[in-house]
Amino acid sequence: MLLRNYLPPLKLGAKILPQEIAGLGFTTGNIYYVIKKTETFYSKFLKDFQCTYSDGSKAVCIDEGATTAVEATAALNTGIQDALNKCVSSRGDYVIIVPSADDYDIGAVLTMTKRNVHLICPMALGWGAGAQNACRVNQVDADASIIKLTGQNCEIAGLYFKPADTYPAITLDNGSWGEAIHHNTFYWTGATSYVIAPITDAGDGGSYSTIENNYFMPAGSSNTTTDVIRIENEAAACRVNGNVCIVANSNICSNVIQNKSTMAEVSNNRVGEAGGTITRAITVNNGLCSGNMIGTSATNDVAPSTNTNGFVGNWSGATGGAAASQAT
Repeated sequence: MLLRNYLPPLKLGAKILPQEIAGLGFTTGNIYYVIKKTETFYSKFLKDFQCTYSDGSKAVCIDEGATTAVEATAALNTGIQDALNKCVSSRGDYVIIVPSADDYDIGAVLTMTKRNVHLICPMALGWGAGAQNACRVNQVDADASIIKLTGQNCEIAGLYFKPADTYPAITLDNGSWGEAIHHNTFYWTGATSYVIAPITDAGDGGSYSTIENNYFMPAGSSNTTTDVIRIENEAAACRVNGNVCIVANSNICSNVIQNKSTMAEVSNNRVGEAGGTITRAITVNNGLCSGNMIGTSATNDVAPSTNTNGFVGNWSGATGGAAASQAT
């Protein structure tokens, strides 16, 4: 839209709405900002970005900002969920979490139920794998995931996840199709046995979805993680590409990437040991497994695909950089 079209309403005190700038000429829905009330720039941010959309919702969603290890206190930090609740399905709304020096502590699972919603922190998006730690979402409730995703065609990007010891960071629930989960970092200290993958599905969740360019850091010491990415065989055509996982400090990972979806793709991932142990790097039941770099001591790096021609061009440190071994 030409600038002259904005001038009459601006004279009357109106604002140029955020989505009109961020859209860059393309149609987007509403943009909601989440900010901690404790930020020193909170008042100025509110003045600059707060507006009321035609549906009556306000652009800035306020998180009380209390940094805490107490579940009841963390449950009061509702800014992210408030923003997600304001989104309208299929409108293409954005929820932008403002960077902070402190964690965004939450005390309950965040639910994404609307279609075509983007949840992002736009810090260093587009670099290699992972995200900066500018927006750390920390689950204080020991019995909850960070995000439960049921809406379709959603995006989660640019976030630094700190899940509870025995719960995933992101659950792709049944019916959660067409998702894009990219450029996030997952950091978990782990219990003695971390039995739930940081990214996991339920039912056919994860179908036609893309999980790419994420960075996984199992922390702590001498802990066991069964899977890092787990997509089960009820799903279809899930793509897992360009992710990085390095296991250190005597930690054990039984299976880093398990993509059992039909027509699966697992390509160009990098998996390595740095003082830890990986039993198996990749499991693919039916589909393409190609171009993965596997720096482990495991004899069988990749579990077999029912389509053996789909196993091509994977490379292993266990064989001195030659083709990775396929389990029989």
